[in-house]
Amino acid sequence: MLFRSMAASTAPNTAASALPGARSPTPASGSSPSEVIMTWAGKMVVTPVARRPEQLRTDQDFLFTFGGRGRPVTMRSKNGDVLTCATAEYHEFHRRITAIGSEEFPLLIESPTLGEATASSLSLRLDEQVGKLDGAGYIKSKPDKQKDKGFPSGFVVRWNDHVDLLLTQPKEKPSGLKTAQFVGKVEVTAPQFTMRGEQLAVH
Repeated sequence: MLFRSMAASTAPNTAASALPGARSPTPASGSSPSEVIMTWAGKMVVTPVARRPEQLRTDQDFLFTFGGRGRPVTMRSKNGDVLTCATAEYHEFHRRITAIGSEEFPLLIESPTLGEATASSLSLRLDEQVGKLDGAGYIKSKPDKQKDKGFPSGFVVRWNDHVDLLLTQPKEKPSGLKTAQFVGKVEVTAPQFTMRGEQLAVH
């Protein structure tokens, strides 16, 4: 499931990152699935600073920001999920992943299990196993979706505010999205029914 683990890759000369649980194009020997591995093409500039920036909590903390020059950032998971966006960040202290869309490169998630989803931004805190889709958006199931996995075929949910996500714990099986709380003029359409409300919880 996309919300559990993602790998990032981009077009040539654009920064790329492999995030927890993903397969790097050139994995380091002895690396474990819980390690964070990042790869990129092009230049990497490291600039020393006299004082630690406020957003970095310790001397061992680090923050990576990825953004292409006229190209989107693309993240891929070992399960076949693909996320594209304008910019992405990884902050080590909270194990926080952030993906932000723009008018040129809107946030778009395409998943064999979930289907298609979009919003203004996606943030995940892997230290607490929580996340959020911020801004208006939608999720559309795949037309050929298997009945025992993900949303049923023909399922569409739209919202105007945000979605709160709760992820499974690392040792839970199956791994992925545990619950989703949709907020703001939620509308659900399916072949059998249509439902509207201010909030909707999916478990």
